[in-house]
Amino acid sequence: MVSDARGSGIRPPAVVTGPLAEHADGFRRFLVDQGYARGTIGALMSLMAHVSQWLDDQGSAVDALGSAAEVRSEEHTSELQSLR
Repeated sequence: MVSDARGSGIRPPAVVTGPLAEHADGFRRFLVDQGYARGTIGALMSLMAHVSQWLDDQGSAVDALGSAAEVRSEEHTSELQSLR
């Protein structure tokens, strides 16, 4: 776990920049509304930040993820729900 400057052991919230930034607040609200645990939300937001940075590094837009990402997302929905 990453410690903040005060050493509390609390991970700072992920900041999503790049192509997915405009979707970050909505995604976080969705996760909260679905009842995901705080740590799981933090992990998923961090993942979103990394994917967005990767897209930006590749010079790709969100639509570059395409329908393949939608299929994978549907396949793993039940796995994510078990993390609640």
